[in-house]
Amino acid sequence: MKNRIRTTCKYIIPLTIIGLFGYHSYSVQSKLDQKEKQTYISLKELSEIAAKIHGVEPPFLDKVMITIVDWFIPIPFINKNESLKLLAEHKNELTSESKRIYVSESKMGEVVVTKNFNFTSSDIKESKSIPMGTIFSAFVMAPFHDSDNPNQLRFKININFMSCTAIADSILKADYQSGTIVAKINGINCANENSKSIPLEAVGLVSGRVLLDRSGDLEQNSGKIRAIPSLLV
Repeated sequence: MKNRIRTTCKYIIPLTIIGLFGYHSYSVQSKLDQKEKQTYISLKELSEIAAKIHGVEPPFLDKVMITIVDWFIPIPFINKNESLKLLAEHKNELTSESKRIYVSESKMGEVVVTKNFNFTSSDIKESKSIPMGTIFSAFVMAPFHDSDNPNQLRFKININFMSCTAIADSILKADYQSGTIVAKINGINCANENSKSIPLEAVGLVSGRVLLDRSGDLEQNSGKIRAIPSLLV
């Protein structure tokens, strides 16, 4: 009798756990309507983006495991992560090649923070940061005019009423008709009225969008786009 109970438990308990896990996954998936799903990025999509960026193809078994895990373990909390939402929005625009773009200096651009800018200061009690995924609308300042950095694009942005320069090495998207450029930035420099460098912690916490005056020239530019090999990090 005891052996029969042990044998029964040996099969029933794992099957019950798997069943509950599957039911939970199905329940979560069904609660996400189509509109809401568009703001999410799945583990499978994330792995595909990583593979595309690094120019590698995941093994077949890895794809199978990712597909299984992606279904059994939904990740709705990812919706709260600005950086992953950003990747979801631009996942079809990511490429293994950056683009050398020539534009007028007054062209409007959209600057995307692709890494956290964390900083601390004795003057500020708590740590501050510009979170990854923050989006700024900005004007192009120096489109590849720096001879020392020919592939560098600079944008003028205002952060908490302070004039700053965002430096971008990679372009995600360029739309000359609308005058929009989406760039992933790897540096932010701010200066005071005397043009002296100031510590980034003086900028303060930034979240969401900071918009500049759109009165600049947004005329369509006929500049050329030439692809150059450069892996996006």
